[in-house]
Amino acid sequence: MIKIRFKDNFLDPMWIMEKSCSIGSSDTNHLTLNHPSIAPLHAKLLNKGDQLVIKEASSSPIYVNGLKTTQQSLIKGDQVQLGDITFIIVDPLADLDKPNTAQWSLIADSNWLTGQEFKINANVNQDVIIGRNAECDITFPGTHLSRRHASVTVNEQSLTLADLKSANGTFVNEKSIKTPTEIRAGDRIRFDVYSFRVFGPGLKVITNQASRPRAAGPIHAKPINPIKTTPKNWKVRPTSPGNREETALKKRENMISWLTAIAILGGFIGLVTYLFTR
Repeated sequence: MIKIRFKDNFLDPMWIMEKSCSIGSSDTNHLTLNHPSIAPLHAKLLNKGDQLVIKEASSSPIYVNGLKTTQQSLIKGDQVQLGDITFIIVDPLADLDKPNTAQWSLIADSNWLTGQEFKINANVNQDVIIGRNAECDITFPGTHLSRRHASVTVNEQSLTLADLKSANGTFVNEKSIKTPTEIRAGDRIRFDVYSFRVFGPGLKVITNQASRPRAAGPIHAKPINPIKTTPKNWKVRPTSPGNREETALKKRENMISWLTAIAILGGFIGLVTYLFTR
């Protein structure tokens, strides 16, 4: 999971959940940036497990920390500019040690909620009610949810999720739960069709790395590896100059022998013809 924050509050901070996230002004993208300076499909963010890469997807330029590039690996603190829009790769774990800050969140990874973060603002042993009713602590106006669908209780190092007799069920890592179940950072929970990743202490994200000095100048896509060619192993007979001269001499001798045989045969035919025509 990757978290980005927009400069000038263009959009609320967002999480990138997809392994390949398209970015552009078109509504068909995973991340839509509705701005005239953004191409319909401007760029792609690629999550390669332990590396995050921004890649050009059109002729529109990409800048990372002010340097133009076509493809660039990213780390926390990097600033990516697409058109007139700039966002920053942030360390989502940086806030976990701050006092008076929510330590747990639910990160949506399905449907129209994808990328949105819902903080669990509660103290230890306090319940948070989730459902479609406006009186719930976390409200999703989806018809698939019950009015009071589930509850989350905050523990010291985990959460406890309980289904509140919902119509369409509550799931932890795709298993339906009937009794209160402990969940931890990184688990996937689902309320019918709405699914979320649990964010909190103990979660590992790929941007949790120290900033490193970046080389001066733009870093472009990896160069294409040159085609490796293997010299052909021609099969030849090694020969010395003496051997070559000897071969040529034999060829001349064979030619003389053929000419001599033809001359003798011609003479014999002529003699026979003369004798029979007298």
